[in-house]
Amino acid sequence: MKKKIAYMNSGFFDTDITVIKELQKYYQVDWFVVNNELRYSNEFFRNYVCGTDIKLHLYKYKRLRDFKLIYIYLKIALLILKNNMEIIFTATYEPYWCFWATLLVKRNRLVMGVHDVLLHSDWKMPRLLKWGRGYLFFWLKHFVLYSQSQKKEFENKYKKDCHLVYMSSKNFGVPTVERPPIENKVRLLFWGNIQRYKGVDLLIDSVEELYHQGYKNFEVSIYGNFRTNLSIDEHYPELCKEKIKTISLYNLQFRYLLNEEIPDLLMSHHFFILPYRDATQSGPMMAAINYSLPIIAPDFGCFSEILEHGTNSILYNSKKEDGLTNSILRALEMNSKEYGQLLKKCDELKTIFSEENIGMNYKKCFDKIIYANSVHEGDVKMD
Repeated sequence: MKKKIAYMNSGFFDTDITVIKELQKYYQVDWFVVNNELRYSNEFFRNYVCGTDIKLHLYKYKRLRDFKLIYIYLKIALLILKNNMEIIFTATYEPYWCFWATLLVKRNRLVMGVHDVLLHSDWKMPRLLKWGRGYLFFWLKHFVLYSQSQKKEFENKYKKDCHLVYMSSKNFGVPTVERPPIENKVRLLFWGNIQRYKGVDLLIDSVEELYHQGYKNFEVSIYGNFRTNLSIDEHYPELCKEKIKTISLYNLQFRYLLNEEIPDLLMSHHFFILPYRDATQSGPMMAAINYSLPIIAPDFGCFSEILEHGTNSILYNSKKEDGLTNSILRALEMNSKEYGQLLKKCDELKTIFSEENIGMNYKKCFDKIIYANSVHEGDVKMD
């Protein structure tokens, strides 16, 4: 009989939904989704579990300070207690969950996914979430990290049990278009939430400089929503827009993308640019990997762990003033043969970070914790 695990989300859906179907191969999964429907509709989750053995528990709320969350998290904690779940995995650190988890859930069965050990340089976290995050980092015993650099940072700071699982590639469906020939025009793409730490202003500076140096064989697409509510720099949108001088160079879409738009968007470009000032991990990068789209990124953190310069990506030294500009220039000067070799290596990278492989990383982590708990609780006799 499969062991029971609880998988709870109130955010980070893009990361977590990529492995939950893999986990149901090994465990009886109860999926608790606390959703405000800003990004994903409740109907999306109902459709997602169709044809699987995943048991979905769907809860709707309006905002973080919604007192309905007190009841929602109490109900979840009681169901976990009633069903004697072996593992409770979540990246949630909302205060109401912290309260009920402390009272009702066995601490040694809780596993927390940590996406950001250190907050991004311009990230403004709500006070309640910051408190909940700090409390769980102190109270819990088991943690999952998504990059080696973040794991090392967490171990040094908190001295806790950490498991490295990485993020899987993100599949948003089958594209209906083919990638265009690179000889005609090099198409560069940035896609994701637009915040200062992601460096869109640096990208604009670089492409404007190249254009005025005489390079005309490219265009730049910037797709994403400005997240001023999460940033300490409320004027960042105006800064980016002011830097745009050659409007004909850009395809600008300052909005959220629907999931069904993403496959064709990624397939219709030649390079995915991530000009980050700092990074923990990157969900958009894992989507680009799924569609074998070569990436241009700085040579630090998760980028240098996952990508290999000159083989499946173009990495640059972010400390050099012209690092990003020169990396884009390298892409503009690439011929079709070189680009074809890059695409082949990107196909290999997609396999390494497949949902199946990353799901197995989670399984190894969960099985290790389940076994240790069974020994501690007396269910397994030691020789």
